[in-house]
Amino acid sequence: MQTDRDPVETATKRLSTYAPMVVLNFDQPAFPVSYVASAIGASLDTVRSWIKRDGIKSFGEKEEEVFLRRVGSYYYLSPRKALHIAATFALVGFGMPSRKASLAAAHWTEAGTTDRLPADVFKKSGATFLVAYHPNSEPPAEVVHQSNLAVACSKAPAVVVNLNTLTAELFNKLGMTP
Repeated sequence: MQTDRDPVETATKRLSTYAPMVVLNFDQPAFPVSYVASAIGASLDTVRSWIKRDGIKSFGEKEEEVFLRRVGSYYYLSPRKALHIAATFALVGFGMPSRKASLAAAHWTEAGTTDRLPADVFKKSGATFLVAYHPNSEPPAEVVHQSNLAVACSKAPAVVVNLNTLTAELFNKLGMTP
């Protein structure tokens, strides 16, 4: 048995036949938690603990609502939840507590606008950013187009994540087309 294989590369090969299904149903669990953790550079234990203690949760999500599926001993995440975890991990990397980072990430993955679907970027030219404010600010986060970034950052101290880059890198590592 070879142990030097990249788990993300292995997952990409295994899941390549399922990519069309994943693109059509953004909420269909399709990616093992271990592959998502590896793709974003987080430890599997970290991602598991976020899930176990409800650190990765949607707005108004009840405990019985499932965002992952168990098959044998593996848990699978939907593309939307994979993006949620990736955005949470990026914010935690800037020192934000995981629960606050998860709530901020939900502003992107769960809420859309007339110009943008949930967990998507703006279609107009330019980048899309997640602006997460100080944990006690209202709103705790917002998704803005680059043309509004300076205004958003002037409201309060904030952490900024480029969602175009985050999405492209994660989907590339998971073998999907954004």
